[in-house]
Amino acid sequence: MATVIFLTAGTTTWVVPSDWNNGSNFIDTIAAGGSGAIAVGATSAATGGGGGSWGRKNNLTLVPGATINVQVGTGGAAVSGTTSAAGNTGGDSWFNGTSVASASVSANGGKGGNAGTVAQSGGAGGATGNGDSLDAGGSGGSTNAATRQSSGGGGAGGTTNSGQNGVNNTTIASATAGGAGDAGLGGAGGTAGGTTGGTGGNGTEYDASHGSGGGGGGAVNGTGNATAGSGGSFGAGGGGAVATVGTVTSGAGTNGLIIISYTPVTVTSANWFMPLSEPQRRKPGMLAHVSASGAVMPPAIVVSFGWFAELSQPVRQKPGLRPHLDPAFAADTEVIPASIKTGWFMPLSEPTRTKIGVKPAAQQFFATDPEVIPASLKNSWYQPLSTPVRYKQGLAAARQQFLAAPSRLLPTPNITGTMAASETGDTFLAGARLWNRIFSGEAGTIEDAFTGGRIGFVEQAVSPGVSGTIVADNPVSAGSQILPPTTASVSIRII
Repeated sequence: MATVIFLTAGTTTWVVPSDWNNGSNFIDTIAAGGSGAIAVGATSAATGGGGGSWGRKNNLTLVPGATINVQVGTGGAAVSGTTSAAGNTGGDSWFNGTSVASASVSANGGKGGNAGTVAQSGGAGGATGNGDSLDAGGSGGSTNAATRQSSGGGGAGGTTNSGQNGVNNTTIASATAGGAGDAGLGGAGGTAGGTTGGTGGNGTEYDASHGSGGGGGGAVNGTGNATAGSGGSFGAGGGGAVATVGTVTSGAGTNGLIIISYTPVTVTSANWFMPLSEPQRRKPGMLAHVSASGAVMPPAIVVSFGWFAELSQPVRQKPGLRPHLDPAFAADTEVIPASIKTGWFMPLSEPTRTKIGVKPAAQQFFATDPEVIPASLKNSWYQPLSTPVRYKQGLAAARQQFLAAPSRLLPTPNITGTMAASETGDTFLAGARLWNRIFSGEAGTIEDAFTGGRIGFVEQAVSPGVSGTIVADNPVSAGSQILPPTTASVSIRII
């Protein structure tokens, strides 16, 4: 059901309600009517004021809580006196702006009636302003002479059509009626009178008391005072008044009106949660603490902890399964991202299924892809680690090969030994520095690079920077003595 709000004269601001609906609203403005003129004397004429115009804006976008500038036109004040005088102009109405031209929707007020000793035109009806739909106000009636003639005011523009003009006067010493509002769908025009003109009818397009009013009726009195009728609510012009002598009072123009109508938006929200659903009916035979308190849409609550996925719907209890084995909830496969990287490690794989017959301590904790540890892990100048060496049956643990390294872990050295003339069949000794953090200074054997014969072994270095010793257990030439004086150059490698 639509909410309808009426803003009357004197209102300058309006706050947009929290349930404002940008997709279903309209705002109408009715400007104020002008007042009629007065004339005194046997050869005089006074006409009615013009009615205010009407405008509508559909589906205006506004922000709830925002303050909107508005103006509701004030009707032209009645004129009273013993000499001729023109009527007063009615005020403009606008919404969401500071003038008729800048507002989202607006309407112009009707002009005041005219007076004089010749034929007079009625007060002009209000011109159209801004909006999607616009209707002008009706003009006051005119006179064709100045022989004690008066006319009625114009009706206000409305939701269907422009306001009707006041009735023109072509008869000596007479008055005419006002024009109806909204081309007859609004308030009726006031009747003409002698001493007193009739008041225009109130408009009823929006409800029983709000709409486009009819213009007030004119008045003529040849022997005394005369008072014309005022316009009906809202936005109608007043009638003109003429008297031969005495005090004359014109009909006042009526105030404008702003009508705001919208269909409220229904929002039930608890901060960032989705709107609550309708209450759930209690299920017969189910305990109170087990009954659902309310049903929510699947995405109603979205709980996120950083990179985790949303929680799924609760998992139903499985018959015959102990409570502590029941899953608390079922999550999508992506609850934990497929790739969790910690430094240079590869993503963790899916958990490994338990192997029947294997003790818990020996169970594989999880299975990783072949590339969990990169194929090439370099730390400074060290060579990449190779694939682990398989366990060799029958060999003590301390003598098991930890891993297999490339055959040229260290560059191939060239060692030259020189023997004196007095030496015969001496042992060939040479120094070599051997240290590697990976092997902790592990020793190796030495072979003759040319013959492949074993010529010695390398003692383990005790710490970085300390030389180990290459001890030859055969002649340098791998089987034959070196006769002095001889210089032997032997290429060796660590194996």
